[in-house]
Amino acid sequence: MARDRVPRPGPDRCLHNVVVNGVDIAPLVEAELDRREPGRVKMRPTDPAGYRAAWDLVEQLWDGTVAPARTLDPTLLHESVDGEWSFIETLRHLAFATDAWVRRAVLGDPAPWHPLDLPWDQMPDLPGIPRDRDVRPLTIVLGSDRRHLVPGIRPTSPQAG
Repeated sequence: MARDRVPRPGPDRCLHNVVVNGVDIAPLVEAELDRREPGRVKMRPTDPAGYRAAWDLVEQLWDGTVAPARTLDPTLLHESVDGEWSFIETLRHLAFATDAWVRRAVLGDPAPWHPLDLPWDQMPDLPGIPRDRDVRPLTIVLGSDRRHLVPGIRPTSPQAG
């Protein structure tokens, strides 16, 4: 890399092709991050057993995220920080993503949307897809009603899918 060229973040806000003294340091950074957080390796599965293990870890991490949130004053769960979505808006978006990918794409439901689902901000308004940013559910119920969908689509044996 020329001395006057400074790496700039890409669209994913990550630096790419960072070379120090002729060495691409990305694999070194990835290895260090994997060392610090061993669960990261499970998020790159290559077989059905690996996907099951990754999903188990996602559920464990999810439980660790939601448990403390359940102890907060519900009004805090609706607060936005630095223009980002609130905790509840994030849950609503994850519910939307689950409905889009699991219920619609995998299970074939043409209209899987729940009234509390929240699509991404730049998605155009489409008939039948909810987008009520002002709705304020009082409790954390989102997500729990969708966990039952996953066992029906995840492989149950090493020979499966």
